[in-house]
Amino acid sequence: LDEQQGEFLFARPGQFRWEITAPFPQLVVATGDEVIQYDPDLLQATIRPASSAVGNAPAQVLFGGGDIDEAFNLEPLARSDGLSWLRALPISAEAGFAHLDIGLRNGLPQQVEILDAFGQTSRIVFTQIVPNPDLPSHAFVFNAPEGVDVVRMQ
Repeated sequence: LDEQQGEFLFARPGQFRWEITAPFPQLVVATGDEVIQYDPDLLQATIRPASSAVGNAPAQVLFGGGDIDEAFNLEPLARSDGLSWLRALPISAEAGFAHLDIGLRNGLPQQVEILDAFGQTSRIVFTQIVPNPDLPSHAFVFNAPEGVDVVRMQ
């Protein structure tokens, strides 16, 4: 299993910051309008419009980027591991994943499991959840460090 660790912040609608610290640093920032992926090892940042970068992606379920009922069929799953589970099945065949399972405790996501179109499962476990934190506005801003190539996709 490949394992990554980092910090994840989000604010609805459509803003998040996923800073992976181990084993290799990576940063993904969604501003609401754009999604920026930054790889410090490659000294490259890629910027895409949020509408094409997220679309029906799993992020839409958690971060409020659109009408969930138009993009997904939702069904409850059996309670497991002390969590209440919900499955999101994408309506579009172009979603890029087969389903997304969300494990909730006290109304907060604790775990997300994504089965992609190739049969691979990604599991995201949230720890130290702080509901409604006072996040600084610059958390969802990316300023490319000097020497970084910035590629803007349309």
